[in-house]
Amino acid sequence: MRYFTPLLFVFSACRAAENKNDTASEDSGVWWNQDTATDGETDEPEEDYEDEEVEAGTYYYGVVDVSTWAEGYFVYETFDEEGTGCVIEGAMIDISTPDTCSDCVIDMTATIIGLEVTENLGGCDDSESVLQSFEGLEVAYGQGNELVFEEEGYAFYDLFEAEQDSWNLVNNGFSVTGVDEEFGMELWGFYLFID
Repeated sequence: MRYFTPLLFVFSACRAAENKNDTASEDSGVWWNQDTATDGETDEPEEDYEDEEVEAGTYYYGVVDVSTWAEGYFVYETFDEEGTGCVIEGAMIDISTPDTCSDCVIDMTATIIGLEVTENLGGCDDSESVLQSFEGLEVAYGQGNELVFEEEGYAFYDLFEAEQDSWNLVNNGFSVTGVDEEFGMELWGFYLFID
């Protein structure tokens, strides 16, 4: 899948942020201890929400290739403690970098399109309202100057969002940067926790 690796970038980075204070042992089997070697000995399996331990809550995130700013990927996820959940994915188009956020290093606008349910684990009852809320929505996010932390090659910064021509700090999210080594793409992403 074309967007699989960029999706893993944001997904993995977001898990790192959620679990940065986790004190799991070396043998706990958590995702950051999995062998991701590129020497052909073992490969990281493609993401399977049924087998993966997911974080309970509702959140959405997007990722963009900053070398071109031509295309992006959007994901909305919701899971409960029992693993019941729903994943909705789509694209971000009409991406621009207006440079209107004075507190930001990077700011971008994009339109979310092509949303569809890609994983229904019994939690997609509200998917129609989510699809209607996000389909065609123009979003604007920016990376602030404050480095929150770095982990596993990713840098996490504060996040700004534009609302009615005003850029505001987002308290329930962050921006993240890094390089996808397989494709050689520099990526930028935003991540917001809804609940």
